[in-house]
Formats: sequence, structure tokens, C-alpha cells
Amino acid sequence: MAFVNLKEKEIQVKIVYYGPGRGGKTSNLEYVHRKFAKRINTEMVTVKTHGDRTLFFDFLPFDIGVINDFKVKIQLYTVPGQIKYNATRKLVLRGVDGIVFVADAMVLRREKNILSLKNLQCRFRNQCD
Repeated sequence: MAFVNLKEKEIQVKIVYYGPGRGGKTSNLEYVHRKFAKRINTEMVTVKTHGDRTLFFDFLPFDIGVINDFKVKIQLYTVPGQIKYNATRKLVLRGVDGIVFVADAMVLRREKNILSLKNLQCRFRNQCD
């Protein structure tokens, strides 16, 4: 659930981009950052491996303005898509308010899309390691 600070009149929302490795999660965040660069006024934080793939997560804080006298801040995250980073994905999903599932459109990546979606489902059913 979103964090609501009534005293400061602020709402913080956490959105996580989830999907298979090399599916486009980081590219999505980079696009948002470029598109709204003047409004965001912050840098995107990313931790990548040697092969230029997300190792831990990407993070983009985004102030969207005031709605009904409340400052609304969105925190956009990505998770690494590789199965070996299951523990990292679990940590990043803590306290999530919304998920954007990013699937790879290439037919040959269909199986990886399905596996990633099943991993997400089991994560919320507490059936994953």
C-alpha cells in the first residue's frame, strides 16, 4: 500500500518493472527518464554488470506534482530478469504498490516471458524459495 504522510501531505508509491532478462525493463525506465527529464530533475540510479545487464536494480524517483493538496512521488524500480537473482527480486518487491510486467515481443523469448510471469505469481503466493 502506498505510504501516506498526512502531516507532510505527501504520498509515495512504489512501482516495480518485472520481466525476463533483456526484456526491456531498463529501457522502459530510460525512456521515462528521457521523456520527463525536465520534470523529474533527478538522475536514474542503475547498477549494471560487466555485460551491461542489470545486476541489482534500477531506480528512478519521480515527483508527479500535487493532487488534491498532496505531493505525489513515484519510485520506479526494475528487477534483474535472470533467475539467479531471485533473492534480489524478492527484496525489490517488498512494499510494492504496482507492477509493470515487461515481456519480450520476440517469439523465441516466449518461454522466458512465461517463466518470468510464473516466477512473479509464485512470489506473491509465497511459494518461491
